[in-house]
Amino acid sequence: MMWDKNTFNFVSSSQGEFSITCIFQLVDGGFTWAFSGVYGPQDRYVKLRSWEELRRTRNGWPRPWCIGGDFNEILYPQERSSGLCPRNTMLEFHDFINYAALVDLHLRGGEYTWSRSGGEAVCSGLDRLLVSLDWEEHFPDSLQTRLPRPLSDHFPLSPERAKLERGNVPFKFENIWLKVERFSNLVKK
Repeated sequence: MMWDKNTFNFVSSSQGEFSITCIFQLVDGGFTWAFSGVYGPQDRYVKLRSWEELRRTRNGWPRPWCIGGDFNEILYPQERSSGLCPRNTMLEFHDFINYAALVDLHLRGGEYTWSRSGGEAVCSGLDRLLVSLDWEEHFPDSLQTRLPRPLSDHFPLSPERAKLERGNVPFKFENIWLKVERFSNLVKK
């Protein structure tokens, strides 16, 4: 886990079987929040233990929370380029997210966060950042950006604020009633 010491003060940490949780405080303003780094197991029954551990973490920290890492699970079938999508484990992941009232941040920079090459390339969205509503309120317009992967088969993710880019205005409001009235007047003449 890495953080910018100019932005966040490290307060404390705890370690579970599947996660490490650090409490941080913003240098400016004192906003305190938790980040849990996760490495999810592949076996379904061990995975159920990991969801329970994360539920306990959430119950012990009912304040702003960001949780991220390799969950070794997808939320939707389209997050896997090929292969089976075990519906029961996806539903269990959804159940955990709903229980903890978490938001799945929009992913920018690519469709998948893990890939394996070989005879047939397989890609999945196994990694993600999830945030609590009160975390999202403090950091509005947040998203997760997929970074280049120098060594691993996983792409690292970085939480970032969305930058509004000004381009062509796709929609311009016009008073349509005024135009209809003018057209009606022309037709009457």
